[in-house]
Amino acid sequence: ALVEVADDSNGVSFNFSRHHNKAMAMHPPGVAGLYKIYFAKDLKILKKGLKLPKALKAAADYFGGPLAIEKRLLDRVISDLFCKNIRSADSFYKHAEDVSPILISHGQDLLNHCLPVLKAYYNLRQQCNKLKLADPHNHAARNFCDDLIVDLVRLVPESFVNLYDLDRMTHLVRYIKCMEIRAQRAPMDFEKDQAKAKDVKTFSARLDKMIKTLSPNSSSDKREALEEFFWMIEEYKVSIFAQELKTAFPVSEKRLEEKLAQIKRMI
Repeated sequence: ALVEVADDSNGVSFNFSRHHNKAMAMHPPGVAGLYKIYFAKDLKILKKGLKLPKALKAAADYFGGPLAIEKRLLDRVISDLFCKNIRSADSFYKHAEDVSPILISHGQDLLNHCLPVLKAYYNLRQQCNKLKLADPHNHAARNFCDDLIVDLVRLVPESFVNLYDLDRMTHLVRYIKCMEIRAQRAPMDFEKDQAKAKDVKTFSARLDKMIKTLSPNSSSDKREALEEFFWMIEEYKVSIFAQELKTAFPVSEKRLEEKLAQIKRMI
């Protein structure tokens, strides 16, 4: 396997392993290290193009700051385009020829999908802060905001740039807007909001319980089904808190129960 040297020499080395799977896992990042040398000039240009707008600096601070996000963006492009199981010079140069025209545009596309997520995330955090400060002694408002932020951080963790594909990021914005709409409406009747949230919390708790039962022997089908169930819950929130945003697919309490029953039968 090729392995990127862990120092400032910008090099790669060979590593020999007795285990085929280990070598296969190690090799793609090593190939990416070789491409980083090959595309050094292009990556410098790309890095300059991945700067966040100053207007989003405050939003970036929730994710370690602008520099941290910009590094994740660059790492994501490298991972997407260069982490390949390539084992011949011909294949290496052929892939380089294929990705060269899209290297800069892929980074810009990634940035353009991330910016709306950052903006929506920041707006919701600010909205919750204002709601809590408007009446510091309102325990219902404080608890509501605290629960909403927990859901937000779970949905959009610091690693979201590297975690989600571009299509999913588009949906993230809609899910956060659903939370915004909920935060606008909840203060009118917190009890009504909590009544709606009761089923959501039940399904989320059941999801968490099933995730904890996963083992190394659990099938990939089951893991994928649990991920699908997570997104079904997000769509269910849209259906009950912000119907005007519309769901990406039909979802209901019955469909959620059916999905759970299907997952329980999986190994």
